[in-house]
Amino acid sequence: MELKQQNAAPTRKVMAGTLAGALVTLLVAFFSDQVPQLAEPGVGEALVTLISALISYFVPPGVNDGIVQTSP
Repeated sequence: MELKQQNAAPTRKVMAGTLAGALVTLLVAFFSDQVPQLAEPGVGEALVTLISALISYFVPPGVNDGIVQTSP
């Protein structure tokens, strides 16, 4: 049994996580001069990963984000 998305478009959860990651990346770059801890190696990357994962987790799936079963 194979499970697939109904279409090839990214799901709402994926798009929310992607946009959150991009936004946090820009914020870390912008505020790294004012907050020196953000310039430390790995800190910005960890924030991007953590926040984008949390956003992706808490955003509910969209109406068209269903999974369909394909024939065996």
